[in-house]
Amino acid sequence: MNQKIISLIVAACTLLTCCLTGCGANADTVNDDVGVDIDLWAIESERESIASQAAEASQAAEASQVTEESQAAEENDEESKEESSDDDFDKSWFDDCVFMGDSMMLGLSFYAETTGMLGDAEFVCAASLGWVNSQWDLYDENAVHPTYNGNLTLLQNACKVTDSHKAIVQLGMNDIGIYSMDETFEKAETLIKKWRSFTPDLEIYLITINPMISIRENESLNNAKIREYNERLKTFTKQLDCGFVDSWSAIADENGELPLDLCNDIETQGIHLNYDGEGILARTVINAIKERNGN
Repeated sequence: MNQKIISLIVAACTLLTCCLTGCGANADTVNDDVGVDIDLWAIESERESIASQAAEASQAAEASQVTEESQAAEENDEESKEESSDDDFDKSWFDDCVFMGDSMMLGLSFYAETTGMLGDAEFVCAASLGWVNSQWDLYDENAVHPTYNGNLTLLQNACKVTDSHKAIVQLGMNDIGIYSMDETFEKAETLIKKWRSFTPDLEIYLITINPMISIRENESLNNAKIREYNERLKTFTKQLDCGFVDSWSAIADENGELPLDLCNDIETQGIHLNYDGEGILARTVINAIKERNGN
């Protein structure tokens, strides 16, 4: 119970006792009949007021205790949900799954390797990779294609070389600062159709771009552009029957920015996640898979 409320109740009880006993005053001084009536009325009025305050204080204390218990229960429930979000997920789902993407996905690959949270999923990703440049010629001098088992690999072949029937993709960060949204999504559609031509039963999930810290925003890449891309991505996934992984909503703070305590590159780009941030991303991926599969 709140200490201030306890003090109020004690004070009220003490004052009530004083009123009823006259606080030590000599009863002989009260001789006039009218005076007696007035004093008794005042005492009775004060008694009722104090009793009312004490009752209100007690009710407030009880309400406060109920609220605190309710909040504690909700917090415990949320913690339980977070803990169980991946614990009750069969990680064998990732046995035939490949994660594809840019440097953001590279960060998730390190987290997955450390924690085992994403089972035996494969990762085919490279820094600076995007929807557009991933479709450049394999030996283009400006290309940044990923490698798999030591071999340079076109992203369009990632599902074939890993024998995967599920793909989870995070791209776009390296596109929207250079190319228009229309060109970015045209190239995204082209690549998705190539994957499905090789693997017709391929189950695809597309991840939003993470928010960035405000001090690292610039004309080419900023949170406004990221939000525009993510909004179009949500519609895009419905049109192409892909799963939607809303990592942005799971990570962004109340201002729509990347919280500093989740950022791994505050002094440089201000968009990559640290270990805790990657944990949130991994859980968000699992929750999206569960939701799409009706779990």
